[in-house]
Amino acid sequence: SGQLILPEPLKLLPLATLGLIKNRVFNTGLSADDRSYLHAWISSMPVSVSLPFISPKLYSILSIPERCCIPDQDNSNRVYLPPGLKLSMSSIQANGIYLLDNGQTLYLYIGSNPSNESLHAVFGNEPHHKELYYDPNIHDSYSINARIVTLINSLRKFKPTFQVLNIIF
Repeated sequence: SGQLILPEPLKLLPLATLGLIKNRVFNTGLSADDRSYLHAWISSMPVSVSLPFISPKLYSILSIPERCCIPDQDNSNRVYLPPGLKLSMSSIQANGIYLLDNGQTLYLYIGSNPSNESLHAVFGNEPHHKELYYDPNIHDSYSINARIVTLINSLRKFKPTFQVLNIIF
């Protein structure tokens, strides 16, 4: 009877506050130009950018569920995103490949010990180039390569600026 019942969005307020405190907007040592750029950018950012800016989204590339990242032909090419992972080191494995969306930039993180099969599936026939592109020779929209490109394009779709993809080894 003495327990406080909070609405569901209010339960995430400490997480959002922690995300803002760790954000580079509040870092010391920023130049006046960087601070004014971030202030102008935050003031005009839509909700589709502000949510991942406060709490970035992390996706596991190698364990995308089978119905995700495939354009739904029946529902005006709607794409279902995979479930996000918890933002902690316990979510990242040495043999995994992960995509991080922070609202401004996309990061493709390749673990320290990925298998050759997973690198081949993600980067195509020549994984030493480390460039992610859609391989037109693969006509299967269920391949990992095509699903990653669909995921990246759907994350970029509603952003006001183009998100650069940085690949981290």
